[in-house]
Amino acid sequence: MKILAIDTATTSGGIAILEDDRIIAEYTDSAKETHSEKLLPFIDNLLKSNRINLNALDCFAVAIGPGSFTGLRVGIATIKGLAWPLKKPVVGISTLKALAMNIRDEDKLICPLLDARKNEVYAAVYEWDGDNLVTEKEDCITNSEDLLKSLNKPTVFIGDGIDVYGDIFKNALGDNAIFAPHNLWRIKASNIAKLAFIEIKNGNAQPPESIMPNYLRKSYAEIKLNNLT
Repeated sequence: MKILAIDTATTSGGIAILEDDRIIAEYTDSAKETHSEKLLPFIDNLLKSNRINLNALDCFAVAIGPGSFTGLRVGIATIKGLAWPLKKPVVGISTLKALAMNIRDEDKLICPLLDARKNEVYAAVYEWDGDNLVTEKEDCITNSEDLLKSLNKPTVFIGDGIDVYGDIFKNALGDNAIFAPHNLWRIKASNIAKLAFIEIKNGNAQPPESIMPNYLRKSYAEIKLNNLT
C-alpha cells in the first residue's frame, strides 16, 4: 500500500510517501512562499524522483487541523483534487496528534501546544500504551488554566505554544513540566502517513468529499457574519 501524506497546517509544510508501513520519501519545507504556490510542484517532484506514478497511490492523507485556516484549506483542497478523479480514499489526521508523535515516552503525558492567540492554545493530551498513542484529551481550544486540570502526571510539552505559555506551565507544574527541544516542534508529514496507515487498517478511510477541516475556532469572517445576523 502506498500513501501520500501532506501537512500545510502551519508555516512549515511537508510531504511524505509511505509504502507498506515504511516511509520511503519525505520532504519538509519552511520557505516563506505560501503553500498554494509550492505544494503541487513539490508533490510532483517527490513522486517523480521516486519513480511513483500518481495512479499507483492507494490512499491520500492530510492534516485537518487545528492550524492556519488558509493552510488547512490549501492542503485539504489539494488532496481532494488529487484523490477525487482517481477515486482514491482519504484519511484526515489531527495536526496535534501528528505533532505528539515526535515524542516517544512511555511514562509521561504528551501535550502538543499550538498558539491560538487571544490567550488561548490549541491542545490535546496523549499517552503511549506500547506502540499505540492513546488520546487522553481530545483536540480543543482552551486557556492554560483549564488545560492544567487535565495534566495529572509529568508532561512533555511540544509546539510553539511553549514560547507563549511555557512559563505558566513551568510555574504550575515545576519539574513535572518538560519542554521538548525546539527542533521537534515541526509537524512531520511522515507522522501523518503513519497515523493514516493505522486508520486505514481500522477501516477509517473516507471518500474525498467527506474530509473537512477541524478549525476548532470560527474564522473572523464567520464571526463577523454572525454579528450581522
